[in-house]
Amino acid sequence: MEAVKDISLGSAPGKSQKNEIRWTGKRVDRIKIIYAAYHSKQINDGTVSITEICLGVLEFFSEKFPEKDNTLSSVISSAKKNGHTHFKFLESLKIGF
Repeated sequence: MEAVKDISLGSAPGKSQKNEIRWTGKRVDRIKIIYAAYHSKQINDGTVSITEICLGVLEFFSEKFPEKDNTLSSVISSAKKNGHTHFKFLESLKIGF
């Protein structure tokens, strides 16, 4: 596993710098991470909405909010219909660790 470099807050990229980090996994897996963080109250002690978390994640990855017919729940519902389960994603995280 790649070691995490120690950085000071002063050297962290600011809002004016373009974020070069991209989500390259499946969209549904990113949404599962958002839901997991929301339901486990890991962000702002659980006082933030699922929409705010989603907008923050999309902003971090320099992406736009999806169209109305492309909602979080519709993406997960579609993935379930296609046989994608949370177990597959969790197993891939486990293997990666």
